[in-house]
Amino acid sequence: MFRKTGLLLISLLILLTLACGFSASVGNESTLTPAPGSSGVIEKITLAQGVQGDDAHPVNPTTVFSKQATIHAVVRVKNAPDDTKVTASWFVVDVGGAAEAGSSIDSADYTTGGTRNIDFTLKPKNPWPAGKYKVEILVNGESYKTLEYTVK
Repeated sequence: MFRKTGLLLISLLILLTLACGFSASVGNESTLTPAPGSSGVIEKITLAQGVQGDDAHPVNPTTVFSKQATIHAVVRVKNAPDDTKVTASWFVVDVGGAAEAGSSIDSADYTTGGTRNIDFTLKPKNPWPAGKYKVEILVNGESYKTLEYTVK
C-alpha cells in the first residue's frame, strides 16, 4: 500500500514540475521557462535622453525630461526566441487639464530575436505638458513592466 502511494506521489510531483514549465539543459547551464504573463527575455529597461551607436546604448538615463525632450525607452532583450514581439505603449498619468489621465499617446511594436537593445522613441509634436507619464512594455501582448517619468 505504501509503495503504491509513494509511486503515485512521485508521479504527481513529476507531472506538476513539468506543468510548471521547468526545464534543464545538459551541462553547466540550466534554464527556467517563464510562466505565462512573465518575460524571460527582458534584461533591462532604461529611460534615457538619447541613444548612441548601432547597439542603441542609452545615453543620459533619467526619469525627468524637459518639455521639448525626445524620450527613449531602451529595452534590452536577451536570448529572445525568433518572432518575439516587444511593444511600448505611452500614456498620460497626470498633466492637469491638458489631457485626461490614462490617455494613450502612442504605441510601437518591434519583432525580434536574439540579444539586442530596442530603442522605442517618443518625439513631441508640440512641447509636452508638465506632469507625469508612463510607458508600458509588453512582450508578445503580455504586460511586462510599466515605468513612470516626469516632464518639467
